[in-house]
Amino acid sequence: MRYVDSCFSEIEVRRDIAFTEAVNNLGELEKLKLDVYMPQGDTLERRPAILWVHGGGFRPGNDKSQSYIVTFAERFAQKGYVCVSADYRVREQPGDDFQGTMSDALADVTQALEWIRANGSQYGIDTERLFIAGGSAGGMISVNLCYGDGSYGTQADLSGVIGMLNLWGTPGNLKLALHSGSIPVLTVHGTADQLVSIENSYRLIEQLKHAGVPHVFIPLEGAPHTPVKHVDELDEAFSQFLHGILAKL
Repeated sequence: MRYVDSCFSEIEVRRDIAFTEAVNNLGELEKLKLDVYMPQGDTLERRPAILWVHGGGFRPGNDKSQSYIVTFAERFAQKGYVCVSADYRVREQPGDDFQGTMSDALADVTQALEWIRANGSQYGIDTERLFIAGGSAGGMISVNLCYGDGSYGTQADLSGVIGMLNLWGTPGNLKLALHSGSIPVLTVHGTADQLVSIENSYRLIEQLKHAGVPHVFIPLEGAPHTPVKHVDELDEAFSQFLHGILAKL
């Protein structure tokens, strides 16, 4: 079944596409790039897309080629999605000015989302069927992007965004504006995560319940931060969640 099973044996990857320029915290102009993963040989002209947001603690060392982000982007391209993995500005000491760190990251991921909308027809993307998926720091960005109350300065245009995957990245300081029409989310978090506390996700789930936001929560018993041993299990869960949203449209 398309969007659930691997229907395409080969994928096409277009790498290092510049999508915006921004001044970083050192005052330098930085060119930000993204990669696009597509099913090869697909004749469908309007396909749902997933914007994958990498983790790495907002520090240099991880980018759009982060290993588990690439794994999921490749797998979901084989299922028929167009997947986009984008860079954002990072800092050597992100905690010194976390307000600025998150503000920069949100602005950059918002620009990646705008790029997808602007170039959707060129890549066979249905811009009314967009998903956002972030891991660790990327999860924090995604949660703030989709649910933020504006505290970090960026209020993204979320038109066409119909679902989110929050992978072990729920922020601890939740400044959210939730309502019953907020974007549905699947949250995954390891119970033994020592970098981002699962208590953050428990608090998020309570807020989602209170606001009436559709959600799925998968606590992985005994799993650490970035539980790569669970990739196959999560692949199936993500597929079912995203397909469930698409099936209702």
